[in-house]
Amino acid sequence: MNAETSVPQSRMPTVEELEMIRDALLLPNIVIMLERQREELQRSFLMLKPLYLMTTDVLIASVNKDLSQLRMELRKRKIKTWEGEQSDFTLYIQYVCRGYESRFGIVREHAKAEVRVRLTKYIGEVFKSLST
Repeated sequence: MNAETSVPQSRMPTVEELEMIRDALLLPNIVIMLERQREELQRSFLMLKPLYLMTTDVLIASVNKDLSQLRMELRKRKIKTWEGEQSDFTLYIQYVCRGYESRFGIVREHAKAEVRVRLTKYIGEVFKSLST
């Protein structure tokens, strides 16, 4: 790693950078899922609809904030990502890391499980902020 920029000199992504690339695949899907949920809530007649909508908005904002920070860090590390092909079983994201081009894939079932874990974390953060 270069001490001044903390960007690895290798063209291939580090384990940490692969995790960031995975997050670049997962976080937009979480936002999409939350936005769909918000649209369904909008059409509902639930008594607590305003609470659910506000909570969903807070969750979307939190995920978008993390996604924005992630994109800035990827740029800093000279990593570019874009949507890759999708199959029935796997989600892909294309990336170029300091000139090294490849794609990262995650099995849909694993992605769904990871999204549930992440969403639980975000919900926990919302409730934690309410209790303080």
